[in-house]
Amino acid sequence: MSTTAAARHPPAPAHGAGPATGGPVTGPEVGTAAGDGGVKAGGRADRAAERKPTPASSEKHAALPPSGQTTPQSGKPPQQQAAPPPARDSSPHVPRSAEVVSAQQPTPTAIAVTASAVDPPPKYLLNQLKYRLDIQDPLALYEAAKKDSEEEKEGTAGSVQARVVYAVFLRNPTAPWKDHERALKLLTAAANTEPPEASDPLRVAVAIANSLLGDWYRRGIVCATNYNISFKHLKRGADLGDHTALAAVAEMYERGAGTPRDEAKAFFYYRKSADADCLRSIFKVAQYYETGKGIELGSLFAKATYYYRLGAARNHFPSLLRLAALSLDPSSETYENLAAAVPAAKTPRTMHNCAIAHSTTKHGARPDFVQMRKWLLKAAQMGHARSQWLLAKIHQDGRVAEGESGQMNATRAFYWFHRAALQGYQPAQLAVSALYRTGTYGVMQHLKLADTWHKAATRCGCQKVRPEAYDLACVSMYSLTEASGPVWNGQQESDRVFDLLKSAQSPATTPLVSGGPALPPLRFDVEKPTPTPAADVFSPTDGFKDMASLVASFGLKPDQLLQDRNARVPTMKVLTDYATTYPTSIPSFLAAKRAFIAGEKNSMLQRHAFAVKEYAAGFRSLTGFFDLESPDLKLLAATSVQHVLTAKPKHADALLVDAFLNMLTRPPELGIIACNRVLDAAPTESVALILRGGYRARCYMFDEAIEDFGAALRIEQQATEQTKVKDLFKIKANAVMAEALFQLGVAHSNLEGREHRVASVRYLMMYLHATPLESKRTADAHYTIAASCLSLSHPDKLISHFSSGLEAESCRPHFLPPILNADLKARLTLEVRYAVVTGRTHVRSLPWAALPLETMRMIEGELGAEGSITRECLACGSTRKTKTCAGCKIARYCSTNCQIAHWIRGHRAECNPNMLAQAVPVPVIAPAALTAVAAKSAIRTTY
Repeated sequence: MSTTAAARHPPAPAHGAGPATGGPVTGPEVGTAAGDGGVKAGGRADRAAERKPTPASSEKHAALPPSGQTTPQSGKPPQQQAAPPPARDSSPHVPRSAEVVSAQQPTPTAIAVTASAVDPPPKYLLNQLKYRLDIQDPLALYEAAKKDSEEEKEGTAGSVQARVVYAVFLRNPTAPWKDHERALKLLTAAANTEPPEASDPLRVAVAIANSLLGDWYRRGIVCATNYNISFKHLKRGADLGDHTALAAVAEMYERGAGTPRDEAKAFFYYRKSADADCLRSIFKVAQYYETGKGIELGSLFAKATYYYRLGAARNHFPSLLRLAALSLDPSSETYENLAAAVPAAKTPRTMHNCAIAHSTTKHGARPDFVQMRKWLLKAAQMGHARSQWLLAKIHQDGRVAEGESGQMNATRAFYWFHRAALQGYQPAQLAVSALYRTGTYGVMQHLKLADTWHKAATRCGCQKVRPEAYDLACVSMYSLTEASGPVWNGQQESDRVFDLLKSAQSPATTPLVSGGPALPPLRFDVEKPTPTPAADVFSPTDGFKDMASLVASFGLKPDQLLQDRNARVPTMKVLTDYATTYPTSIPSFLAAKRAFIAGEKNSMLQRHAFAVKEYAAGFRSLTGFFDLESPDLKLLAATSVQHVLTAKPKHADALLVDAFLNMLTRPPELGIIACNRVLDAAPTESVALILRGGYRARCYMFDEAIEDFGAALRIEQQATEQTKVKDLFKIKANAVMAEALFQLGVAHSNLEGREHRVASVRYLMMYLHATPLESKRTADAHYTIAASCLSLSHPDKLISHFSSGLEAESCRPHFLPPILNADLKARLTLEVRYAVVTGRTHVRSLPWAALPLETMRMIEGELGAEGSITRECLACGSTRKTKTCAGCKIARYCSTNCQIAHWIRGHRAECNPNMLAQAVPVPVIAPAALTAVAAKSAIRTTY
């Protein structure tokens, strides 16, 4: 159903024998589609009480008043020829009953009409026409419209207005005077009237007549369906200024019904209809902006979000759902956020993304080759390999901005290719190999170097050949234009240059929920001859129409929750069973679980404000019991978040929940911006400070991360009124304070210097003092302290804290997430064994390969095994099929790439042929003494 018909004729249930909805109406015997023509759809009157009047007498009979009244012309009562039609039920949803007609009534011989049996045209239609607004009685309005249509001068506003109203009356399928042929004739005459140039009542009336006539032909009302005639009249009505026809014209352009398909014109009319406040058109404009369909510049996520938010503000569920889906897609970030991430994170990746954003319009930046080249140069100078490669291609192709003069710079091209190749970027390595092999672009031909770089490009650390590397190089297939940006032929999606903002699939085919239905395509099936009219303004192409259809797509069993689908997330029953085993920790776990369950239920009931409040309470507990890997659960929560943010953009709880929902998918640089929005709305939100500190730590901004964690700790001390407690070992830490202490210790452990190691141990000891043994971070805290003790050369404390970490790990509930750094535990295992073997006198200071043979046999068994630590690649950690460095005879690498990478990282300064000869022997304990020391240290043998 077109927006014109839906807006002009609100849907209503059928009465009598006529169906409420269905295909196009082809005759008077069939009830019309719901809401057609501004009247309620219904069937014929009871056949025993109705006689179809002949065309000659239809107007005469239709003019007769009800029985017992006088005619306006003669003042005499009419002869009774037919019984009055039965009274319509006052409820529009209850079908008329045939039993209303009394069996005692005599057989009628004339048509008598009561006011209750007449459905007048819609009020707003009369208001638009400004026709007879003083008449409230439908019968009187009918008589006036009939009289004016006959007596008004042809071509005047009054004549056109009267004909439109009279045609709507004659089209009424429940009225005894219905005459579809005459209604079509009157409306056609009104629509074909020549309108004036200036806006006046006649122009408005002609526009409405054309829109109404076009809608009749489009849906087969009182006439056969004809898309060509329908489009002609609908477009004329839209061009004359009738806003209700704009959406119908746009839809016909989109579908190619009655006119050739034209996405640009469809978008133009949808945009005009959206400006006229049509809800359906607002959603369609948002879809066009999201996909870039019909828009010369391509997709614009900022514009799409704006229109989706307009629809969500009017409770349009498909708009709200798409808004939620976009909020969970990292590729839909705006240029404003990308640019803000540059000073916030100071990483070359943010500069690279700004460069790529200037090659397209979808992120909100204008295509600008100069700005793109500027950001690429900044990222390349900071060592971003892909930016270096792209900058090399620009120099190789001689690309310049419009108005610039320039030529190919072969020297700069090879320089940036070589810089990227040294970092192991395979396309650049193949490009360098090709340049050395051919001797082109000013590079001296060198076949040996060409073979070396080709070998490096086609092998990775596991020695597996990657044939797709030839496609990744794109040496001959690469192209770059200001309009379309870089074209990456043959590259896999995960290897695209826009790695931080991975492009999502088309929203027309991407399922919003796992296992649920996909969003239907925006185009309807043109092979269908006549699409079934919808019952309201929501088209089936809107995807999920309401929350009920979305929840039904999840496939939940009765009383099942989305959070119970993941076995790694504990249920309420599991937590309750552990209540007696862990009486200290389980109460807080139960409170967090109840909050998430309440949030999920409130989201399904569309109590979004309550849902967001519960989600925020659950996330503030920092338990990790929300399944962030479930797209269904995240989409449900994001729907509530976006509903609240639509009404209040700076809602602190909603912004905090949004930051947590995107924690696993949002890049850390953009995560900092999301946390900044939370802190702008609530400066004392300590959880947002901890989350921002974590993002900064992932960007290696450890000093800034320590500031955030310290600020969160101070805020929580003030909130719990513990500011006067100077000794942090004596504070009563809640979950947020404990997390801040742990993160402070980890952040300090990543900084160089003895003072940071000591600070790390101090904060982690505070954390252990404030939390029970079964806490989720206890084992990680002990392992981190052990690593600091290793750096501080305290073998006894290394062994002690490693043992405590093993004990804490064995006491952890099974439903808690695994430890954060399993690799650290594996490394510490060998270091502890070395300390035990050497009698706890010192920690290891030489490479594993420099240690005596008998020492290594005691630590890891028979030397020469395939997984021996002595065969470890110093660049990637692999222990399989490594080769020794030809210089120092100690360092081992699994590939040329790893050797190049480790050489750049500093091996060039330490590579010494005499390194092995200078190795200092270390004391070795006898096997019997080793057994005693191992037993005394109480180290578990399970590691």
